[in-house]
Amino acid sequence: MDDEYEEALKFSVFNKLRKVNNIINNVTVRSNTQKRDISETDNKTPYPKLKQFKGNVARKESQSVDEQPSLPTRQLLKILDLERQKSVQSALANRVNRFKEFSRSQAEQRKEAWLQAQQLFIQNMELKEKGILSENEKYDVSQCSEMAQLTQNAIEKMKMRQEILNSVKHKLLLEERIQKIKSNYQKFLGEIQEITKVISSCMDSGELVNSQDFNINIFESLHKQLEEIVIRCDTNISSITDQDVQASEDILWQLIDCHNKCTIAVENINAKKLTEKANEQQSLEAAKEVKIQTNQQPNTAIENIQETVTEPPRTINIHNAEESIKVFSNSYIDLEDLARYEKLMAFRNEFKKSYMELENNSTLKTFKFDLKKAVNIPVNSLSGVNANHILDKFVKLHRLLTGQTVVIAGKQINAAQHPQGITFCMDLLAKKLVLQGEIMVSCNPESAFCFASLILSLWNDFPQFGQLLLAYFYEMCPYLIPYYIPRQVNETDEEFYKKLGYQYNDGEVEKQDKFLKRMTGIMRLYFAITIAKPKSNLTSPYNLKQSWKWLASFLRLKPQVDVSATALHVFLETVGFAMERAYGVMFQKLMKIIMLQYLPSCQEIKCSGGAVIRLEILIMEYLKNKKFEAPIGYNELPSW
Repeated sequence: MDDEYEEALKFSVFNKLRKVNNIINNVTVRSNTQKRDISETDNKTPYPKLKQFKGNVARKESQSVDEQPSLPTRQLLKILDLERQKSVQSALANRVNRFKEFSRSQAEQRKEAWLQAQQLFIQNMELKEKGILSENEKYDVSQCSEMAQLTQNAIEKMKMRQEILNSVKHKLLLEERIQKIKSNYQKFLGEIQEITKVISSCMDSGELVNSQDFNINIFESLHKQLEEIVIRCDTNISSITDQDVQASEDILWQLIDCHNKCTIAVENINAKKLTEKANEQQSLEAAKEVKIQTNQQPNTAIENIQETVTEPPRTINIHNAEESIKVFSNSYIDLEDLARYEKLMAFRNEFKKSYMELENNSTLKTFKFDLKKAVNIPVNSLSGVNANHILDKFVKLHRLLTGQTVVIAGKQINAAQHPQGITFCMDLLAKKLVLQGEIMVSCNPESAFCFASLILSLWNDFPQFGQLLLAYFYEMCPYLIPYYIPRQVNETDEEFYKKLGYQYNDGEVEKQDKFLKRMTGIMRLYFAITIAKPKSNLTSPYNLKQSWKWLASFLRLKPQVDVSATALHVFLETVGFAMERAYGVMFQKLMKIIMLQYLPSCQEIKCSGGAVIRLEILIMEYLKNKKFEAPIGYNELPSW
């Protein structure tokens, strides 16, 4: 870089020198003319010394001014030019040396400054390292303290967790014990029900009571023992031990043994009575002189046998045992309701067998899929928007069940193409409409009346459809019979809860709130059917009388946890206004029974607060307003 600067400086000096030479007699520094003149004038003599040149100049100055110098002047200028060049070159060299010296000094200063900065940086780094080490030591100390604290907290948490775990294990153990005891109690009640049926078939209850092979009074003793254990399960849970569980199992097995003995005793008594009746008939036939008595007595005997066989267990005079059996019988279902329920279930099962060939035929999958669409699409799209909408869905379903062609999703479908197609559609439609209760009505209560109106209109023309509908109502929600299904011996939890209407998902029973919500939708749809209006020119095949029968049977049964209060609340909320209009004073008497007896009974069995509180609030509003309001959706449904 210094060489470049030196060259630039030389170029600048020579450029200025060129301009000066042009001013002084037009003589340049390196002129060829000058060289020739000098060579011509002083070819042999070297350049004169500067002193001689000065003397000559002084002599010539004394001469005339007009006299023009020739050679000495050129020589002088030459010498001056050379000296000037030397001085310039010397100045340039000095200048360059100064620049070089300055560059060296700057480099040394930069180097010294860099060394100082590096030293300062090293000192700062050492200070930072010392600070970091100090902070690390402090952090290590704090971390050790925190770790010690965390370790202590972890130990305490583990102890607490272990205590909680032990508490949970103990609680689970208690719950398992209680569950086993209650399960045994349910099985005990089921056995009592079966024994009741056996006793009801006995032709001579007095002889059964006095039988040596079977002690009928043992029922009360066993029931009292087991009930004491069950009461402690609700009042003093911590006192329940494995001995109590074993005691409940022993009581159950004693009852099963009594059941077997009772069966044998009844069979022996019935066989004996039949033999006596046969002998009596033979003796009467032998007495020919009294033909009238002979002809009447067997009939009277047969009538007595029939009366004894069909007589409900609650009318059998068996002292305290009779009262106990009566309580168990009334805890679950009325015998007339049980007979109606079994008849409907048998009808539904036989009806399903009538289309098994179509159901199991894998080559008719497309046909069955079309039939399902023909049922599902109208039912899923049904709403009470207007009369024409409901009528359109009714016409499609009616045509389907009568074997006519319907157009669904742009496709023509005829159920009569297969001999079992109509029965398949009728069963599917009944089940689908009941399912709308738990799917649609549970979320949208006012929709119950458009479904109910459609159901009643189809029921008028298809009585079998109505029977199937009731069967599915009773299967999905047995509380509409009403029927509190008891648990049978050796029945699993899943089997028992499914009979009660619960659903299972991945082996887990559904939560109680979801179960009650589904049951509420099904019940609301069922009760809505009893007050809804069918198509304008039809009469209702299932009217308010059915609601009265249900309420009368329901209030005779002992309340069950949650579902009893929920069912009664839905009933009063849906058809309470219609019941009061139709039955007046009789319904008001039933309401007094509900307020004074049934509601306290629900509170005694520790129903969940929500269900009982909702029922209590509804009854308080009734007492305040002296009436029930019509449910939403009842008056808004258009007449079609």
